[in-house]
Amino acid sequence: MRTLLLDDFVALGCIGTKTDKPPDVRMMRCVCKHWCTESKIVKSIWNDSGSGGREGSIWLYNSLNLIGFVNGHDPPRRSPYDLKNHRFFLREYSCIKTNGVAPAPK
Repeated sequence: MRTLLLDDFVALGCIGTKTDKPPDVRMMRCVCKHWCTESKIVKSIWNDSGSGGREGSIWLYNSLNLIGFVNGHDPPRRSPYDLKNHRFFLREYSCIKTNGVAPAPK
């Protein structure tokens, strides 16, 4: 399932199902793009070679072991995302826009 995302957020993987029914969109979670980097771990883990069906493949996308589905056997055209770190401190990776909101009192 592919989703339409806001420009500042990305999905780190895909949701697969065993039926033709699309998954509930509330299952999808997105991450602030500022917390991410292009994945250096993109590895083919399955393809349908020899099945006679429509070409497709499954790829490991990142260090979180999330996967993505690709039409054909070539790597994904767009680089998937991975987290920059697995520990975060809000002050270092904040993508929150204040839009004129005054800071909290000290």
